[in-house]
Amino acid sequence: MVEILDHSELNDKLIQKIIEFKNLSWEHSYESHLEWLNTNLQNGDLHFFYMESSILVGYMNLVRIVVEIDNKPIPFWGIGNVCTRYKGKGDGLKLMQQVNKFLLSTSSKGILFCKKSLIPFYSKCNWIQIKNLHPNSDSNTFVFNYLPNEFYNLRYNDRLF
Repeated sequence: MVEILDHSELNDKLIQKIIEFKNLSWEHSYESHLEWLNTNLQNGDLHFFYMESSILVGYMNLVRIVVEIDNKPIPFWGIGNVCTRYKGKGDGLKLMQQVNKFLLSTSSKGILFCKKSLIPFYSKCNWIQIKNLHPNSDSNTFVFNYLPNEFYNLRYNDRLF
């Protein structure tokens, strides 16, 4: 089961739950995680909570961003902070399948940035790798529900997520 909450719906208890969960994948201080949330997420952005038997097993956020395609701004959801409680048990794939279903049901496009080691995972999730749009040349860019055309000029100048 997936619970989706707008960033504006979070209270202190949910923020603490998110930070504790994210810390399973990225060990930082509570204050560092809180600062990241406050700096990078806005009302209208979404939090995905993937539950199995009332246990939180996966989390991610979707950020409203814009990708320029041939100098026209096109809305996308930026996928960030994909993390699971148990590694290697298929929960990440299930979480991404739920996000894919959300993107398709809302006729939305998705974009994400990842490390080289995660390319096989996101490919398995039916995301398509395109030329890197992230300012960090070590990142890789994937899209979903958007068929890239080699003749289009894509640019990304929005916030990082």
